[in-house]
Amino acid sequence: MRSIKKALWLLLALAFLLEAWAWAQLQPLLHWLGRVLPWAQLRARAEAALSRLPAWAALLAFIVPFACVEPLKLVSLWLLAQGKFKSGVLTFIVAHLLTAGLSLFLFDILRPKLMTIGWFATGYGWLMRLHAWALEQTAPLRARLRAIAAKLRLRGGGVMRRLVRRMRLLRARIRRGGGPNHTP
Repeated sequence: MRSIKKALWLLLALAFLLEAWAWAQLQPLLHWLGRVLPWAQLRARAEAALSRLPAWAALLAFIVPFACVEPLKLVSLWLLAQGKFKSGVLTFIVAHLLTAGLSLFLFDILRPKLMTIGWFATGYGWLMRLHAWALEQTAPLRARLRAIAAKLRLRGGGVMRRLVRRMRLLRARIRRGGGPNHTP
């Protein structure tokens, strides 16, 4: 029973870190979108409107978009149950990106007000401790995976090397502001 419990905790830690890693990998694309869209104007307007809110209204402004988008994940499950795999997976990905994107955007703006709410600040502290714990729990596994990846890189060209090289080129192109389909 103890080994099952430990394995479940490890899976939870890995899921938590996978989510954080995925967002870190999406940063170049998000920065590119920020350059393409009138992001500065949108952010300035949102900050102006949201900065006048009291703490509890800021909490509501933080939760409502999440509550509106989250039901799309149930729609994705329904689509999967109907045998519409591509539609279900695509709906889930879009809902997840919208939920996380809106939450990150609003949290960045509303964080000072949200941290004045005691239970919210306590929960945020707990979440940060959970993140540190997840890093600690998965450190040996991540080290093994890095070692395996290093061995694969040393073995020669192959498909993985070309794929990694293409992904790095795409990421660099996005960082330069060219976008995914731009050719230099």
